[in-house]
Amino acid sequence: MARGDAGRLLSHSRHGGTSSSYQPDIDGLRAIAVALVLLFHASLGFPGGFVGVDIFFVISGFLITNLILKSLDSGTFSLTDFWVRRITRILPAAWVMVVVVLCAGLVLLVPSDYDSLAQSAIAQQIMLANVYFWKHTGYFAGTAELLPLLHTWSLAVEEQFYLGYPILLMILNRCGRSVMSVVLVLLTVASFVMSVHGVHHHPSATFFFLPTRAWEMSLGGLLCFVPPPARLPRLLAELVGWSALAAMLGASLAFTAATPFPGAAALLPCVAAAVLIWMNAACSTSVARLLAAKPLVFVGLISYSLYLWHWPLFAFSRYWHDAELPVATRWLLLAATAIAATLSWRFVEVPCRNGRNSQSPAGVFGAAALALGCALLCAGLIVWHRGLQWRASPEVQRYHLTASSDPYRHEISVDQAERGDFPVLGDPNGPMSCILWGDSHAMAVMAGLDAACKSLGFRAYQATHSSTPPVVDMVYASQFGLNRLAPQFNAATLNFIRTKRIPVVFLSGRWANYAKLDGFAEHL
Repeated sequence: MARGDAGRLLSHSRHGGTSSSYQPDIDGLRAIAVALVLLFHASLGFPGGFVGVDIFFVISGFLITNLILKSLDSGTFSLTDFWVRRITRILPAAWVMVVVVLCAGLVLLVPSDYDSLAQSAIAQQIMLANVYFWKHTGYFAGTAELLPLLHTWSLAVEEQFYLGYPILLMILNRCGRSVMSVVLVLLTVASFVMSVHGVHHHPSATFFFLPTRAWEMSLGGLLCFVPPPARLPRLLAELVGWSALAAMLGASLAFTAATPFPGAAALLPCVAAAVLIWMNAACSTSVARLLAAKPLVFVGLISYSLYLWHWPLFAFSRYWHDAELPVATRWLLLAATAIAATLSWRFVEVPCRNGRNSQSPAGVFGAAALALGCALLCAGLIVWHRGLQWRASPEVQRYHLTASSDPYRHEISVDQAERGDFPVLGDPNGPMSCILWGDSHAMAVMAGLDAACKSLGFRAYQATHSSTPPVVDMVYASQFGLNRLAPQFNAATLNFIRTKRIPVVFLSGRWANYAKLDGFAEHL
């Protein structure tokens, strides 16, 4: 979730654009957003705290659009300057975090997991982290909480958005602001419609991909074309401001991992954030004064680094802890996050951002290319050497080789299931068939079932998918135990069983895991 430069913008110009003035309540709004995300990931209340990412998208779209329009109005806009600002704002802190995570993984992760970490680092460096995690996991899947760079998917979404967005605004600027605003409205609506449709038909892609997320950023951008409220009655302004804040907090409390998201559900926090920004641009309400309080403003200033550092700390801790982290440990991790974020902001973010004025664009691009090349080289070597297996003991290396070549430890994708493309084991020509249907723990049973079916002359099918209990229309709704694709996978598996008239079905799963915490929740 890369951020624009600290809360800039307030008054709207006669062209519908904005003039640049510092708006401290935007930093306060950032603080609320990052707090929701951190508390959600720490399992300390706010089961829908993931909406903080969407609030950030709205803020980012607003600030970046304002910056571009202001430069276009003055005739000073250039893509080179825009990307120098983006690079110095986003890259240094993220690069340092990735390097530290790779160094920590060298000590903390087994070779196979270190290999996967390096692959995700490569994807992050080339702005494709969202695509990588879409292909390899789900944000709410049970194994996702162990991936140290999972949170960088949102950075990739913003980076991809700002590759083309300024070019679009440059082109539309020649047609006038009216045309520009109409086109942005149409694109926002189109993206939102795709999101609403996709959340029910392609939930994982909808969560991770830019086309179904772009409307959140462009919604913020559209605020730059809306005149601020004039002469709004004080009581009404207060009511609207507090209602918007309550809507964001309410969404973070009412939503859960089982809520289809983003889609229509994302409207509530996104519109609420947009309303707050719009209201506070002209009205000095008590909400605006609250958000402009110095403690909240400081948290907002370090929000980018808070977001960058919190997830690796939790992911590594959960990796080494075989059960749910104790509450005290989670609070200590949040404290460690605050310390790391403050240091990152003070010694990485601020110097790099302030130093850009003394560097030529060529120098900035050259330094970025060098940093990118070094990170890609290191991560590439880790992948090339399969997670640096020499680090592990001979026993661990043997386990790694066995696990990586185990034909049964294979996750069947939803697309495979819908095509009926389930692996055939046992005797492929056997007169009788059976199927093993379950989660990743069912994969451990497959070898024995394969051997038994071969001896009996039976044909066996494998239908296994991580964090997917073999229960139709049900999903595991603990905070990190949900797989949004579970209903689709299970429906496709059941259809395959009916179509093939398979007489014997084995159900296997880690039932104790599904029975604890929040248990099962009906898929909505």
